[in-house]
Amino acid sequence: MKNSSKMPMYKSMYRSIREKIEKELYPVGMLLPNEEELQQEYSASRTTVRHAIALLKEDGFIEVRQGYGTEVVRRKISQSLNSITSVSETLRKMGNDVGVGHMHIERIYATYELANELKIEVGEPIIQISRIQTANDEPITIAKNYIPEKFVPGLVEESENIVSLYKYLEEKYGLRITKVEDRIGAASASFDEAVALRIESKSALVVVRRVCYMNETPFEVDYVKIIASKYEYRNDFEAKE
Repeated sequence: MKNSSKMPMYKSMYRSIREKIEKELYPVGMLLPNEEELQQEYSASRTTVRHAIALLKEDGFIEVRQGYGTEVVRRKISQSLNSITSVSETLRKMGNDVGVGHMHIERIYATYELANELKIEVGEPIIQISRIQTANDEPITIAKNYIPEKFVPGLVEESENIVSLYKYLEEKYGLRITKVEDRIGAASASFDEAVALRIESKSALVVVRRVCYMNETPFEVDYVKIIASKYEYRNDFEAKE
């Protein structure tokens, strides 16, 4: 393969292999050709091949397994912290078929922690929405959402699965998020969480506690646990002159 542009050969090779992965010519689980085969296919040096492979690994398309080969893997979902978005929206933007594996809605009463976050009285009625969110029919998150009932009358009777909660709240109740406060941490999956997410017990989870505001009024708390091997958060910054 000849590089007719001014693009460095390793980047051209990276793009070519990435395109084959995205078009599933190299499907998830397949081993890429070895170094010698890639050198011949792209008329490239060993250094060029290794640079291209390093880029593919850095961007989450492959894993290099010693003694086994270079395997195509399912790319980790990446959500930016620089804009207000949700897990379901991020999954959808990356081409996933987003769904709900299970949902349960019930009325509970505000604990001290929830009352403090939502600026309401302890014991005030709250609607709790519990969901297993899926991407391409595979579980990826356990989500619990807490909304004061005064903001969402009738929601406790909702019987349809809610895939995109933010969109649902805006369209049905006029609750539009203008600001969020996120606390991000980590945890190990309990036995019940591992069963729900179809992962090994004690697998790493990303834990997000979010308070959503409309102007200066907090109206929802999200408590989400996400499979860490499939999802990540990132910050994008530009240096100031």
